[in-house]
Amino acid sequence: METSIDTPLEKQEREKQHGHFLSGKKLLTQFRTWRDVKQLERGHQKEYWRYYHGDHWTEDELDTLRQRNQPPTYYNEIRRKVNGVVGTEEQMRRDPKAFGRNPNMDDENAANVATKSIRFTCDNNRMAWQAAEVLRNGIVAGISGIRYDIDEDNEEISFDVVDEAHTFYDPRSKKTDFSDAKFLGICHWVDKNDAKALLSSDNEKIEQIFDAFKGMNFSEAPDEVDKGPESWVNTEEDTVFLIEHWYKNNGVWHCAFHCAGVVLEEWVSPLKDEKGDSTHMFELWSPCIKKDGTRYGPVKDMLPIQDAINKRASKLLHMLNTRQTKARAGAITDVDAMKIELHRPDGHIEVNDDFEILSNTDQISGQAQIMQFELSQMDRSGPNNALIGRGTESQSGVAIQEQKSSGITELSWDMQQFRDWRLRCYRKIFNCQKQYWTKERFIRVTDINGAAEFIGLNQPEVNEHGLPALDELGQPILKNNVAELDVDIILDEGPDTLTVQQEDFRILGELMPFLKENGQQIPAKVLFRASPIRNKQEIIDALEQQDKENALKGPDPIAMKQMQLAQAEMQAKIEEIASQIELNQAKAVREYKQAEKIDFERDAKEFEIQREIQQEQRQFLDPLDGAVIDPRSFEGIEYQ
Repeated sequence: METSIDTPLEKQEREKQHGHFLSGKKLLTQFRTWRDVKQLERGHQKEYWRYYHGDHWTEDELDTLRQRNQPPTYYNEIRRKVNGVVGTEEQMRRDPKAFGRNPNMDDENAANVATKSIRFTCDNNRMAWQAAEVLRNGIVAGISGIRYDIDEDNEEISFDVVDEAHTFYDPRSKKTDFSDAKFLGICHWVDKNDAKALLSSDNEKIEQIFDAFKGMNFSEAPDEVDKGPESWVNTEEDTVFLIEHWYKNNGVWHCAFHCAGVVLEEWVSPLKDEKGDSTHMFELWSPCIKKDGTRYGPVKDMLPIQDAINKRASKLLHMLNTRQTKARAGAITDVDAMKIELHRPDGHIEVNDDFEILSNTDQISGQAQIMQFELSQMDRSGPNNALIGRGTESQSGVAIQEQKSSGITELSWDMQQFRDWRLRCYRKIFNCQKQYWTKERFIRVTDINGAAEFIGLNQPEVNEHGLPALDELGQPILKNNVAELDVDIILDEGPDTLTVQQEDFRILGELMPFLKENGQQIPAKVLFRASPIRNKQEIIDALEQQDKENALKGPDPIAMKQMQLAQAEMQAKIEEIASQIELNQAKAVREYKQAEKIDFERDAKEFEIQREIQQEQRQFLDPLDGAVIDPRSFEGIEYQ
């Protein structure tokens, strides 16, 4: 049975190829180096997972609590926080998108084909679900990723999440993407027959290794078999410890299956990256790395806070259920009975002398305040309320997006590392497609509206005579030739698409009355495309079909007559309004002229009165100073 990760070369060609292979002893040394150096890190990973699954108390701690009659309460804040991070990333809705390297139609078409090809492979492998698991494992254990498989016969690309407990790597690696690792791989117990079937060569080395360790007789075992303290076989379960070891030697990646220092099969990696360099089958990531190369996730910082919350809650409950007492010697006849009565809500205590129940209210208050502080610290260790959708029910989509952007700041580093991992995954998928998708094929993709679309790849073009078109070298010209697509892969950011779409549709609804008042109307198909309702594509298709049927039938006579009557009525109304406007304008002119005439007559009359007054005053001017003399001042005066 051929393994799915075998070299694309034929078997006889593979045997002739030259590679700089390492010996089984050297490979085993690399594996043991990782195992010894990372022993403490692997122990911490188990502890992180124990806390994630709610096992917060050790057996020794539980024994101590039982002796105190103290309840072993716990609040699994770590699981809630980790799941909140995964849910936040899921809402980001990041999808791969390809862009052409040059601004022309051919590159735009190539980018569209590349984008849909990548999404086709992602959909087939449930990339969204696997990415969520990879993120969760990375947040908890500090290392996670996927391993690719290639089925050359069917040209299928698949991948699956690797278990960090079975993943080994170069302990000198200190980059989050493992780009500086010289070796990595997976190791696990495999059924003996499955291990033999996994290898493409028909060898009996596995059987020899199994028999040698089973009877501890190494006379018939391969010479290179390691007789160290490790257990390489399990005779009860009929399994062997198989190591899939990828390593880089002389700039080229190689792979080998080995067990007990015996190389069972080896080959040069056939995979190439976007630069044409040799690469391996894995895509791993780590959120955080210490200076010594220790890998960990955000859960590491949550453990002491989680312990403090659990122990504080258990202590508070114990203090509320117990009382401290003070009495003279002999005041209580039976102290144990007194303690039982104190725990009962209707308990009664008989005393012979001074007796006092000590108050512990200040202690309880202090413990409660510290616990509240610890809970607030745990809240800061993960998504805030805005990120998980709490307290934003009455806010608009834009406001929610702004709060989410602010709330994700503390997670930006982890999210950035994971985003880079996803981008590397998409690029490796596209590189595998360029290398292995060589046959003519169709892929089915679904657009944003749910409509299915089929795209042909590697399709021979035909000339005007209906014959296959050939290039200058006489080779068939292929349409959508995957191997020749040259594009850039990025992540198309679309955070919380549904919320943004609802906000846009709400704004569109508010604009509709304004457009209607100005004689404009939004077509129904445009409204349905902008709406967030499900199955809207079916409604749009029905409207388009109705438009086609109406176009074939031609205009409806009754509808046309009604339209003409409506237009005539509208024209008459417009003329009536125009006539009324002219009438009002003429009336306004007449009223203005009448008012102007009245003002003129009033002004003339006032002018005449003023002129007469001035003439009368001029007759009595004093010749000395020009002052006006009142004629009445001469009355009673006798002249001599």
